Amino acid sequence: MIFGSSKSNHFFLDKNTKEFATHSVNIILSPSFYWTKIQEIPVLTVYGAKEYSNSIFEGLLPEGNWTYFVQKEAKNLYRFFAFDQDELLDFIISIGGDEQYVRSLYFAQNEFDDILDDEQSKFISISDNKCMTKIQNSVVLVPKTIVTDSIDMDDILDDIKLSQHDIKIDTNISINTDIFMVFIVVGLIFSSGFVINIINYNMEIAKLENNITEKIKILKLPETSFELEAIATQSSAKIKEQINIRKNIKQISSIKTTQYGKIKKLKITKEKLSVYDK
Repeated sequence: MIFGSSKSNHFFLDKNTKEFATHSVNIILSPSFYWTKIQEIPVLTVYGAKEYSNSIFEGLLPEGNWTYFVQKEAKNLYRFFAFDQDELLDFIISIGGDEQYVRSLYFAQNEFDDILDDEQSKFISISDNKCMTKIQNSVVLVPKTIVTDSIDMDDILDDIKLSQHDIKIDTNISINTDIFMVFIVVGLIFSSGFVINIINYNMEIAKLENNITEKIKILKLPETSFELEAIATQSSAKIKEQINIRKNIKQISSIKTTQYGKIKKLKITKEKLSVYDK
């Protein structure tokens, strides 16, 4: 059984599908191709929630190269999807398909969720032995033998208005085109503002540097730190010399002539002051 093989833009793909479309289509994946789970997580963004994908499906998924997709349902509530992209592409090729005919991927969970809430379409027939229905807010497949009445996929497929939760075949992240363009425009605006700020900052810095140069010239200050250090060292040496002179003068002025009589000679060294009266 094949759904959407004519000129339809929609194509429902199940593991029982025998032929692929011969034109470009949007593929709605049957639950047979993906796993889904809804989980409450204390994060604010889809990006933050995606970090938990491995742990959410831990112990549930068979071995495979799994791609994860996350969408926000409510505050702190997220729905996680996992599908094996390699397995999906291999299957499409095996039924005569080509990757170039795949526009975007969609999950049956999102595209049939509202339809399956309708009392008249609680079961949608997708093959001779399977029906699609919704159990505990998740779209699942059930044996047709337990269903008394159902509608056929062909009768509703062309009328489906696809959601914004599309996935490109060569990426792990779904981004709506309109939203993506908004991000680009906003990014350009912020980038332009950032560049303008940098230019303004550089101009202000240049002005300050010119002012500093002018002040140095007016005050006749050294232009480099090496010159400043040399001046500081030289000044320090002069200060020490002056202090020593003051000490020596103080020592000389404190000499009592009665102690030495007539002073013949004074000898001053770094260590001591010597007085000679002979």
